[in-house]
Amino acid sequence: MNQSYLIRFCFCGGTYGYKSTNFVKRRAPFALILCAFLHAAAWATPPEVPTGVRVGDEQETASPNLGELLVHIVPPISKTPILPSTYPLPGEKSVTLSISSARGEFEPGSFVLRSHNRDMSALTVTASDLYGLSGGAVISSENVDIRIVKPWFQSFYAWNEIGKTAPTDFRQKLVPELLLKDDSLVSIEPEAERNFLKLERGNGSTSEWINQRNITSDQFLPKAHAFPVKDAKTLRPFSLPRQSSKQVWITVFVPLDTAPNEYTGDLVIRANGVLQGTIKLKVTVHSFQLAQSKLTHSIYYRARLDDGKAAVGSEFRTIEQMRAELKNLLDHGVDNPSMYQSYADIAVFVKCLQLRQELGMNNGPLFYFGMPTINAFWGGELGAANNVLKRIFPQINALARAHGFSAVYLYGKDEARGAELVAQRGFWDALHSIGGGVIAAGYTGNFELVGDKLDVLIHAYQPNSSEAQKWHTAGHRIFSYANPQSGPENPYPFRLNYGLLLWANNYDGSMPYAYQHCFGSCWNDIDHPSFRDHNLTYPTVDGVIDTLAWEGYREGVDDVRYVTTLENLTSSGARSASATADQARAFLNSLRSTILAKQGQAGKYNLRMDLDLDQVRKQIVDHIESLVD
Repeated sequence: MNQSYLIRFCFCGGTYGYKSTNFVKRRAPFALILCAFLHAAAWATPPEVPTGVRVGDEQETASPNLGELLVHIVPPISKTPILPSTYPLPGEKSVTLSISSARGEFEPGSFVLRSHNRDMSALTVTASDLYGLSGGAVISSENVDIRIVKPWFQSFYAWNEIGKTAPTDFRQKLVPELLLKDDSLVSIEPEAERNFLKLERGNGSTSEWINQRNITSDQFLPKAHAFPVKDAKTLRPFSLPRQSSKQVWITVFVPLDTAPNEYTGDLVIRANGVLQGTIKLKVTVHSFQLAQSKLTHSIYYRARLDDGKAAVGSEFRTIEQMRAELKNLLDHGVDNPSMYQSYADIAVFVKCLQLRQELGMNNGPLFYFGMPTINAFWGGELGAANNVLKRIFPQINALARAHGFSAVYLYGKDEARGAELVAQRGFWDALHSIGGGVIAAGYTGNFELVGDKLDVLIHAYQPNSSEAQKWHTAGHRIFSYANPQSGPENPYPFRLNYGLLLWANNYDGSMPYAYQHCFGSCWNDIDHPSFRDHNLTYPTVDGVIDTLAWEGYREGVDDVRYVTTLENLTSSGARSASATADQARAFLNSLRSTILAKQGQAGKYNLRMDLDLDQVRKQIVDHIESLVD
């Protein structure tokens, strides 16, 4: 039984669907009972999630390799969660962390620390500048970001799934997710399965229990003064209990003006000020310039600018919060997120456009989701709706174009099928006649009903190259989403499914749902009747907290940038007619065939895909370098 379909059947109905801003709906008791029964059937088998292995003292045989610490270098994007109890450690026992990157790229690395013999406190990790092996080039330590991978309690089907079995299914499990500068921002009580969040109040901080076992269908949108959560700006000292493991996350940003070279520096680790040792950080900066991705990497971004309603939730922002989030999106490869901002206040609407223009996030059409293409929204029957549209849309279109956008695409009825889908054709004709476009989430089979009218289909579930070909034949585009929705913590499917899998299937873009959508409280994963929170990041009073899955998405974007770079070189580069280019083309054809073949056997969300994406990246780099030498 398809679990995602059941979730949509039970909970995605209503006038606009759960991706609309008027999310809260009322359900008949019979529907809720039916949904609970279907969910229980669909989720009866617990998910297979690799877990850490807890061992006794006598089995802790690996000797420390950095003072009193055992250090293993691990792949940052992995299907396997690393918990405090994880032992033996995955990865390689080593004190050298190697990263390769193009200029202008953010690239992750990771290692795990374990203390065998004693509780360790006030641990610090600091980065030195990175020095080139020749020419005196330097990458400043300011470009080395260090965070702790924080496990906390999430709903029982965490790591791979987005739902619950029943409204009162309060079971939880410990999973790694948050990337924190202040490890103490979130703390846990393992026996009680409780999460606590540190809130800054007055001259001090309090730690408050945040995952109470209650049910609500209402969003919890607390104001900043009532829920003052914020992470630190730099890595704070952290503790490491005896026989416990802790994952550290490194992100290196290589500025665009960095000279190609081999750079080395140190990650210095101390405990209570006492030097434990240094991990050598080596960064290879490629000689080539990375191309922009051939795909459009977008996302459902729900937040609207409203100082009066601004909150620590998913819906309303101050200008400072929104700027921080848009910058975070841009740094993760998303340069054209959707926009939900209401047009009722033109001045605020223009502020949002200006903010995107300032950040360079005005590439292509504006995906405007503040006005759905539903007759009822515009004034009832088609004629009246068209008259309102023809009066208002040209103003929106003119403002968007004045801020650099090429067009405006309005959002169709969310996930419509059959008659509901066809009913929009007349309205879409009117929109096209005044220069607008249409984008909507939907399914396989939509092309046969509206393929001549729908400009962009946001295609749910597994991508399909045959489906892509249909839309391209009509001169239209196809994006991907719900593979999965945000919520699962596992970074691998976000890297694969919104990266090279889309390239292999000839898709035009990605638009996962959502950057943030809080079901109940953003910080309580078990308080909604059916859904886990759909968060790739978590909101704070002054910015965002990143997650493993969000870093996986960025690596997927970069994978496509690398493959786009190679394709460009094989089609129009100086050596595009060479035997070396022939080898690169053969590699790309083989890679596409391999991905498509494995996709058919990889199961839901391609969780069984056995493709080493780091190795694929390395092979792409080797082919690029052979064509630019």
